[in-house]
Amino acid sequence: MKFGLIVYGSNGDVEMFVSLALGLINKGHEVELFIITINNRDYTFLNKNNNLKVYQKQYHAEIRNKQKENLEFWNEAPENQFYLMDSWYKTVLGDIVGFSYQFCQNCDIVVGPQHILELSCIAEKFNTPYVSVRAYAAYIRTRFEKPYWLSFYNSENIDELWDMFESYENKSYKRYINKFRKLHGLDKINNVVREVIDSKFLNVIGYSRHLHKPQPDWGTNFKLCGYFKPFNHYINWQVPAKLAEFMAGTEKPVFMTVGTMLEYENNPVNIHRVLLETAYQLDRKVIIHSKWDNEEPVDRNVFKLSGFIDYSKILGMCSLAVHHGGVGTVHIATEAACPSIIIEYGCEQPFNAHILRENGLSKGSIHRKELTTEKLTTLVKEALETPSLMANAKLFSKRLSEENGVSIAIETIEEKYNSYIKKNYS
Repeated sequence: MKFGLIVYGSNGDVEMFVSLALGLINKGHEVELFIITINNRDYTFLNKNNNLKVYQKQYHAEIRNKQKENLEFWNEAPENQFYLMDSWYKTVLGDIVGFSYQFCQNCDIVVGPQHILELSCIAEKFNTPYVSVRAYAAYIRTRFEKPYWLSFYNSENIDELWDMFESYENKSYKRYINKFRKLHGLDKINNVVREVIDSKFLNVIGYSRHLHKPQPDWGTNFKLCGYFKPFNHYINWQVPAKLAEFMAGTEKPVFMTVGTMLEYENNPVNIHRVLLETAYQLDRKVIIHSKWDNEEPVDRNVFKLSGFIDYSKILGMCSLAVHHGGVGTVHIATEAACPSIIIEYGCEQPFNAHILRENGLSKGSIHRKELTTEKLTTLVKEALETPSLMANAKLFSKRLSEENGVSIAIETIEEKYNSYIKKNYS
């Protein structure tokens, strides 16, 4: 089969689609992949694979600068995060629509993240099977679980909360998407979630089934597959000699980073100050991964690590990971048997922090706007003094190491497509 994949988002979002694309190639399928990453990492080197064609759109410098809008505005409310993301999205919308048309007309199946509503609509226009890929399962309607962002409501009427969630999505996107559908010759819709965001063909979720259980009323077009692990053969990073020397010893160091969230810091000096002050108060070695300006790597008990790294080759040698709670980092840390402390910025990160706490893999989390040296130091010390965290981490590490989300997703897509062909063309 020929697949057309489109992804827009952070490196973590893109890595999921790269893993899926390479898995499809290994199964003998042909794949074209269009990438827009807000972090501008170059993925075109993947074109060396004969069955994989990669297209990538890079942000212009002025658009990149807009990403550094006021951090307080980003943190003030969830709707502000979506406003900023949407403002960046609109600058590349023409490319997304163009590739959606190209793939829907030339491929057997198209695949995209749930937030690219245009791809869903254009697939409907050409009657092309569309697979939605989700990084987590917080917003699939069910009678057994509240929508995560509305979980703080005291109401026990779960249906009412899901209606509120769908009403919010309609308020945010319905007017726009109906204008888009009219422009492209499609009928109006009434419910954005059920008619556009949720694929009627198939929705696959790249999240560990050991961390979050599927609900019995999801329906057959939702499949919780497991984490889409990165393919090691295209990641060529090795632990630098100086870092290996620093880490030598019997006591495992603490690892700290805010990952790609550093892009949203107006002043990285502030987050560096908090992480460094916390590290200095610990009686063990600490690795801080960030953007450092040509500084000496070793500062007292701290190693300042820069550039692209492979977390999976470090976290297994660490006692604790302080990070932003992205889906990729959460799964890599858990598989590496490394407990977590989350510095939440927004999006799926509060949900991931909740999942880790529920499974006994984290002592807690702190929202970025409430982050202080005192709070972070207290939380890190408590985590290091809680043996059950490491015991749970070892248990979940074994479970996740045996999970292959990409393989399950591909098998599910193939089965669904074969059934679709038999039903419609036999």
